[in-house]
Amino acid sequence: FPYTTLFRSLPPQQILPRLEPLLSGHLQALEQLSKAPPDQNSKARIVFVLKLLTMLFTTLDIARREDDQPESEASPVVDPGSGERVQQPVFMILKQCLPVYLSLCGLYSQDPEIAEAVCVNLKQGVATLQDDMRPLTQEVLTLALACYRTAPQPAALDLAKQFFIMYGREEGMVEPLRSLLAELTSITLATIQASASPSDQADLIDCFYSMLGQVLKKQPGLFLHPTLATAPLLGTAISCLSMPEQHPVKSVASRSEEHTSELQSP
Repeated sequence: FPYTTLFRSLPPQQILPRLEPLLSGHLQALEQLSKAPPDQNSKARIVFVLKLLTMLFTTLDIARREDDQPESEASPVVDPGSGERVQQPVFMILKQCLPVYLSLCGLYSQDPEIAEAVCVNLKQGVATLQDDMRPLTQEVLTLALACYRTAPQPAALDLAKQFFIMYGREEGMVEPLRSLLAELTSITLATIQASASPSDQADLIDCFYSMLGQVLKKQPGLFLHPTLATAPLLGTAISCLSMPEQHPVKSVASRSEEHTSELQSP
């Protein structure tokens, strides 16, 4: 989207009306394809539109952040005329797309490429909106879990990790996030154990144990769930240490070290 620099220079309330004519055809096509019988041509168009939206979400961040750093806390976007808060365009687009994404993941339930493209898109939406994503949290997590059940892959774990770290200490969010972590763990362990060799799931193992290490370091309370399979988790980690791939082994070892440190802490 070469126009995003121009859009960001407009008053906030004018961005979405100017953007909608450029997006409407793509969004309508995505909705139609979510209701049509799946085929390769439809899949190619879906992936194209999802990547297009992901690129848009990457560049269309209109919030003002300290030091212009994406990870800095953002100030609310306010209409200079009325003084009222304005929703980011990315939020409004995502809100419209979430039901379509859920339909697509159901329709292409055996296709990991669609699930990955959806999760990458949502991950970028979260990175852009940060705490502005809060009203859509439950819908996004439901979708991430649906995608992961369909096709366990790193993009869904990366997406879930953002929420674990952002909201892992918030009242009302802790228990749902604990349950999510327990289910992601159960699905991942079953996927690894069903493989002929851990190396067949090297990327998934790398991402999964890296995620666990970061969550354990920043939000250790999320591991306090009765259904979290800690013994199988440790057993799988030990079996993965003999893998020839370097990155997964480093992630597993790092996570195990974090776990040991946590157990030894008073």
